[in-house]
Amino acid sequence: MKLTMQNTLRLISQYPLIILFIFSSYFFFVTYTQFDATLQHKGKFESTQVLSSLSIELAKERGLSASYLSSEGGIAKEALQEQRINVNKAIKEFHDYFQTREMSSSLKNSVALLTKIVEISPKNR
Repeated sequence: MKLTMQNTLRLISQYPLIILFIFSSYFFFVTYTQFDATLQHKGKFESTQVLSSLSIELAKERGLSASYLSSEGGIAKEALQEQRINVNKAIKEFHDYFQTREMSSSLKNSVALLTKIVEISPKNR
């Protein structure tokens, strides 16, 4: 097979460009899928932060409530009132965050239970 001038130019110019285009397309696709996964993880991370904050504040209130009740009101009254304010802030942050996002059924149950917590003791909050 004899290489003509046209085949020689094609071999030198077009084939390397095609190979370069294929590799760049592949790496662009890989980068985009990683970027998309990062965005999904970011959303999960933010929701985990909100849920974690709420969980910690509720646990602190539970502990202070136990101390207050076991001492029959002798200790931790002021700390309990401050913690209830912190819990209210965490509940509001929770509601604000998840109001604009799609919620699973377990999260909807959590919202209903949090609403009941606020309704049960409105005078203490």
